[in-house]
Amino acid sequence: MEQIFGGGTGNPFALGLDALRSALDDDRRPWVHYGATTQDILDTARGLQIRDSLDLIDDCADKLLARIRDLASVHAKTLIVARTNGQHAVPTTLGMRFARWAADLERSRDRLTETRQRCLLVQFSGAAGTYASMGEHGTTVAMGVAKELGLVCELIAWHSSRDGLTELACNLAIHAQTLAKIAEDLYDMQRTDFQEAAEALDPHLSGSSTMP
Repeated sequence: MEQIFGGGTGNPFALGLDALRSALDDDRRPWVHYGATTQDILDTARGLQIRDSLDLIDDCADKLLARIRDLASVHAKTLIVARTNGQHAVPTTLGMRFARWAADLERSRDRLTETRQRCLLVQFSGAAGTYASMGEHGTTVAMGVAKELGLVCELIAWHSSRDGLTELACNLAIHAQTLAKIAEDLYDMQRTDFQEAAEALDPHLSGSSTMP
């Protein structure tokens, strides 16, 4: 393995700690990484990444929801043909279709909001999750770190528990499918024989390189 990678393999955080310690004086150096383990740092960093990512997703979802709700109101009485099994059915309204999109998106956004409590967790309990290095102050320190970083503190270490991250992955998949359904509906609505929707296409960004 060393021959392949040109060096030893091991803890992914050790070199970072060495660099940080080398930049500090003798008084501060012993407190670097005190009471923590590598997984504490990596899991907490992942929580911060997930938080920022969910903030971005929520912002986009809120803007999309506002636009869809406006369209639902504007087109509340715009008649279109409903379809079943791809065939014409009874009349409905374009506003109803937009309202359906909004309801789906609201549920999807709510799932991601609820997931935050179970996946935005701080991890700061030491090598075996016992807080032993910090003694009776361990849980207090962990809660303080969580407050400082804007994360959730679950006092029982979750080193080997990944249900929260699995829930997040599932809810992100649902959110992506919700957006895909809206996109597929729009794609069908733009068909030449339907012409229920249309958009101006920049030939340099989308559409055909040949057709107008």
